[in-house]
Amino acid sequence: MHVALVHSGTIEGDWVECALGQLRHDVVRFFSLDALLRTVHQTSYDLVVLHNGLSRAHSLDALAVLRARQQHSVPLLVYGSTLDSGEIAKLLNGGADDYVDIPTGAAVFAARVTALLRRVYPASFQQTSFTIGNFEISPFRRVVEVCGEQADLTDTETRLVLLLFTNMDRTLSRNHIFALVWGRTTLQMTRTIDTHISRLRLKLGLHEENGVRLRAVYNVGYRLERVAHQGIDQLTDPMLSLALQA
Repeated sequence: MHVALVHSGTIEGDWVECALGQLRHDVVRFFSLDALLRTVHQTSYDLVVLHNGLSRAHSLDALAVLRARQQHSVPLLVYGSTLDSGEIAKLLNGGADDYVDIPTGAAVFAARVTALLRRVYPASFQQTSFTIGNFEISPFRRVVEVCGEQADLTDTETRLVLLLFTNMDRTLSRNHIFALVWGRTTLQMTRTIDTHISRLRLKLGLHEENGVRLRAVYNVGYRLERVAHQGIDQLTDPMLSLALQA
């Protein structure tokens, strides 16, 4: 997962960054909220982790700004210390999805992060295969089938297509894709992503006839969308079925 961590340079922040790294998340660390906010229009994240080092009012303002500028589906985890139950409730009601009191055990912190991500991105944690259009995706086996035939993909193409299908109907930034598919935190040779996307379109038939649409989002990245077949939709529309029977 592509994680944004906002925390100044302290031992506590280092510990959280290390804990997220041990979970094999790609962590981008920011030393101020303003630094993060400068990126959110062109970069997508799977999780935002925010240190509660600001005053309570400023923390609530920060959550409101993040919710306004980020997609509402992106989970926000706040962590800190010495908060009473009333203050924690204000943070949760103000936009945070969870609060973790630090210090805590590494196992508990890891479990809380994983539980939050599993709720928001169930497809990424799915052990069994799932079907979208003419595609059957098996994340655990790392296999993609098109119309019952297994696709012949390279390791990089497999990582890319699994990332797209487990984030259906969600815009992924180039930085996001580059970090999770190529394992790099900064874009180099940006045409690499475009070349692989173009190749996947041809190899897998990522078009409306197969039930999906892969489109470029200007100045951001790519988005794989579900496309309903009109024939199927018509047959499942009860009002239309009655009209056809008449």
